[in-house]
Amino acid sequence: MVSVGGVDRAGLLGMGDQDMEHVGARLRRWRLRRGLSQRVLADLAGFSQGYVAQIESGAAPLERRAAREALAQALQISVGELTGSPEDATLGSPVGSAAIAELRAGIVALTVPMIGAGDQPPPIGAVDTALLDRYYAACRYDLLVPALAGALTILGTQAWAATLTTAQPRALIRSGSAARVSEGASGQVGGEGAAPVSERESGRVRGEGAAPVSEQGGGGRAGRVSERASGRVGGEEAERARLRSVVEVCSTTVATCVQLGYPDLTLAPGEVAMRAAEELGEAAYLGLANYTRVRAVGAVAGVERVVDAGIGQLGPHVGVDPVAAGIYGMHHLLRAEIAARAGQGVVAAAHLDEATAVAAYVGERPDDWFSFGPTNVGMWRLAILVALGEGPAARLSPPGFRPEALASAQRRATYFIDLSRALLQGRGQDDAAAAALYRAEMIAPQQVCASNGAREALRTLLSRPRYGRDSRLRGLAGRAGIR
Repeated sequence: MVSVGGVDRAGLLGMGDQDMEHVGARLRRWRLRRGLSQRVLADLAGFSQGYVAQIESGAAPLERRAAREALAQALQISVGELTGSPEDATLGSPVGSAAIAELRAGIVALTVPMIGAGDQPPPIGAVDTALLDRYYAACRYDLLVPALAGALTILGTQAWAATLTTAQPRALIRSGSAARVSEGASGQVGGEGAAPVSERESGRVRGEGAAPVSEQGGGGRAGRVSERASGRVGGEEAERARLRSVVEVCSTTVATCVQLGYPDLTLAPGEVAMRAAEELGEAAYLGLANYTRVRAVGAVAGVERVVDAGIGQLGPHVGVDPVAAGIYGMHHLLRAEIAARAGQGVVAAAHLDEATAVAAYVGERPDDWFSFGPTNVGMWRLAILVALGEGPAARLSPPGFRPEALASAQRRATYFIDLSRALLQGRGQDDAAAAALYRAEMIAPQQVCASNGAREALRTLLSRPRYGRDSRLRGLAGRAGIR
């Protein structure tokens, strides 16, 4: 069985997109493509296994719109793809405009708490950052965006309540310029040059994502979940827990907005995160906030200096705090990507080598922010080689490399998207490149829809004679908003 980069070509290319006689057959085809049993699909959609079995066999019709929508959402496809009806088709982003409007309102509520507070008392309890992390890692942007909007609003309301109990407004809700970043950090691996900042771990916490303007970030949301605020506005520890939640939620917000293509929504939460981290004064959160700020700023000249400053600040903590060490390593990966996009191969290699050494030192840490470790560094290595135009050099995985070692669907799907792009930089690997994209969609359908890298690879394949009329590839392209 031929395998390239962990992709079984025969198994993945054997499933055609032929039309089916009835909606039950289409339901079964999509269920199998997503790797779900009837019981799991039934649980996700809120039905019994028997009902799903009856639909698939054609014994029960699927006439109710609510039932069609529930099954389509569980399969992460449009209702049109489930029913075969053009009238039900929707393409492109997995998140609608109404949800983005809610997210925008939540960002305003946190950035200017007076606006979002209203006359209601502050909510009791803490934001569930662990739930946000799970949604991000699973690439369930349809669930994550509304949850983020609510979390941002809650934190904004709590911030406003906190100002009413102190003599001076807190730095968190002042709209000034962002924090001071230490200058002249020693021990930096040099080289300047800016480039589109990846969607990688888009700065998201808990290692996830790679793609053009990379979706790396280790992409994933925060592992070590901040301590939950007790619900009291007062109290030093409760306030510190709230500040940790602010940094984590803002980090996830920035990563999500980068992934979904809304860079205009990133600057405010990036700066709020930095101010909260400075007030908190903990090394790991300062590092996370600095990483978030870089993601928020994006591809502007001089952004590499912000990364270098973060490297200098985090360096002294590498041997003391493994979480800070992981963020230090992520800064080096981010710096390598920036250098690669600027064509600075030597600089990129030096930063990648440092990240590799740190990963070997800390080992696999799947529950930390970014899931930093040897596996995630291996995924970033592929993305960096693609950015340098050296994708064919990364075609064969290093010994012992297993992308499935990371639980994060976002990171694994992004790896296979990057693998597809790497294969397309060479010759004679179109089948393997298509198989990698199919594998990415099996892992995280919404990541393929949201990824610029996936769309780039799809357009390249569709331009090739063999795939221009391929029904399965065209179906995938349609789900990604390509016509």
